[in-house]
Amino acid sequence: MIENSQLAQANLAWILSTQDLISPQSLNVHPHEVCEHFLKAEHDYSALAADLSKGSHFLGTYAEKLWCFYLKNSQRYRLIANNIQVHEQGKTLGEFDFILQDQINDQFIHLEFAIKFYLGLPDKNHKHAWWFGPNHIDRLDKKAQHLRAKQLTLSQLQETHKTLAAIGIKDPRSINTQSVIKGRLFKPYNTFLREALEAAQANEIHPQNVDDCTWFTLSEFTLFTKELDSPQRRYAILEKTQWLSLSIHPNALCDRAALIDQLDILVGMEGRGVMVLIDQRSEEHSKTDKEYASTKQACFVVHDNWLEQCYSSLENSEV
Repeated sequence: MIENSQLAQANLAWILSTQDLISPQSLNVHPHEVCEHFLKAEHDYSALAADLSKGSHFLGTYAEKLWCFYLKNSQRYRLIANNIQVHEQGKTLGEFDFILQDQINDQFIHLEFAIKFYLGLPDKNHKHAWWFGPNHIDRLDKKAQHLRAKQLTLSQLQETHKTLAAIGIKDPRSINTQSVIKGRLFKPYNTFLREALEAAQANEIHPQNVDDCTWFTLSEFTLFTKELDSPQRRYAILEKTQWLSLSIHPNALCDRAALIDQLDILVGMEGRGVMVLIDQRSEEHSKTDKEYASTKQACFVVHDNWLEQCYSSLENSEV
């Protein structure tokens, strides 16, 4: 398997190099300027890897630790605090993800950070594009609205000024608000749904799709891989920490039969959504596990009732 330090390095590089899933401009905030010195310098990831291995198994917490490592090893930014909750009369008003200072211009920054993965679906009238989390409860539009209405405006609340003053920010009006929202968007394999989704999103402001990934129902994926299977094609069900850079050791790849057996349990029986890596080797390297040239494709597989659950959740919620 890939060492934790190598995976952490690859995942952080992916975060720093990919476009934002939700553009900062659409959230009425500033983009984050990546520290060029960090990108050029060499770093020791061993302590970070050790911390990641014993910490929370939630992907959001994992990614935030990667971002903390970047800030702490950046010559440009000084990390002042992270995950600061704001309380007022026994109630939690919100939480600042990161408070930092740009040491080039001495400006304080409130930065909201998130890693998200969404599966696209048109509504039944094909007039709107919706992006659902794998659990069909989380939605991209809800996340964007929560960022605009609450998370990114937290420093403007009078109740937060005492909290900010305690960490050295006397004038909240001087804060530069930024967002870093990374992730992947998956379009439907179903041609009818995919075309309807693309037509719907063409008529509205929509997030930047940094990858052209695909989601399948279990039945669709089973048929898809059966029709296109070959000795050069190998597969892997990715752990959540591999969802970012798609980094995986070649020895962790398996053939289609082994993959389908796993999917029947995880997706078919347990109802989970999983990310699958399809690794397509070139012909001349099809018989070796040593270094080889290949193309990698990330896809998401959900149970056959997932689509109807999404439509049901739309009908039962305030859109």
